[in-house]
Amino acid sequence: MDTSHNTVSNATCLWQKILWADGELSASGIDGDFGPNTKAATARWQTKFQVSSDGSAGQNTWTAAGNWLRNSSYGTDGTVAKYIGTSFIIDATRDSDGYYHFRDGTGIGRIAGYNYRTC
Repeated sequence: MDTSHNTVSNATCLWQKILWADGELSASGIDGDFGPNTKAATARWQTKFQVSSDGSAGQNTWTAAGNWLRNSSYGTDGTVAKYIGTSFIIDATRDSDGYYHFRDGTGIGRIAGYNYRTC
């Protein structure tokens, strides 16, 4: 997610949850807006995980985060995954269209997409 576009979205919410899971962003910072706090947290995350640090959640950063996804043994369709953060674990599912689903801080299910922000 380049900070020049798609900066306000549920995809940003999911990225912020990853930052939170790795101790780089507080839970109150998960608002779906890729602002200066998220950019700084992203740069710290990139340094921590040895990704070129530009503060933008682009393809290389998402790929690096994908290294910490693990399949889970529960669920009927095998699409449940866990992001294993250094501080917290996040459950996510991927539907047949390739969209990731995650729960926000109140437990409500959300879809990670770029055209809306509901987190």
